[in-house]
Amino acid sequence: MGLAWASGINLYATLLTLGILANTGNIVLPPDLQIVASQLVIMAAGLMYCVEFFADKVPGVDTG
Repeated sequence: MGLAWASGINLYATLLTLGILANTGNIVLPPDLQIVASQLVIMAAGLMYCVEFFADKVPGVDTG
């Protein structure tokens, strides 16, 4: 969560990006963040990012 806050972007987008980069071998995550590279975490972060992105764009859904 601190990484997302520091970068100024969405938490789910940060987790999704870190997971994909770790799986493709572009970055090496510290042992405490290895869970982010799990397929389940990547899928959940992608789903939650899509839901939050589209809910934010539809009037009335964001306040509901």
